[in-house]
Amino acid sequence: MKTLKPDNTYLSRVHKLRVGKINLYVTLVEKDNKLYKVIIAGAHQHQDTRQFLAGIAQLINLCIKHSVPYEKIYECLKFHRGEMYGMTGNAKVKNVSGYLDAIGKIMEHEYPDGNKKQEDTCTSS
Repeated sequence: MKTLKPDNTYLSRVHKLRVGKINLYVTLVEKDNKLYKVIIAGAHQHQDTRQFLAGIAQLINLCIKHSVPYEKIYECLKFHRGEMYGMTGNAKVKNVSGYLDAIGKIMEHEYPDGNKKQEDTCTSS
């Protein structure tokens, strides 16, 4: 029996990144194998931090909606230094220099040019 997927559902993946003392959860939502939306949350953060992360997600989503090149978005996010930095505990993005850097690096890793990264596959002969 074939399962039908409703038209309004999208594939998403949550990436946990430890940035300083905070676990940052970056949800990347895709539509038609392209990065469609970003949702950012952190566990037990201060209200100001929560609002900052929500604002960053809204700005990223606005850029995506208005066709800003993905490479420009990543370039603007990566390598910003913050008080929260270090090892993330995530195999895909090992070291970051702050919240923005973590967000930009995981987005770029999963969707290098806005399209879903092709997984390495082994073929047998």
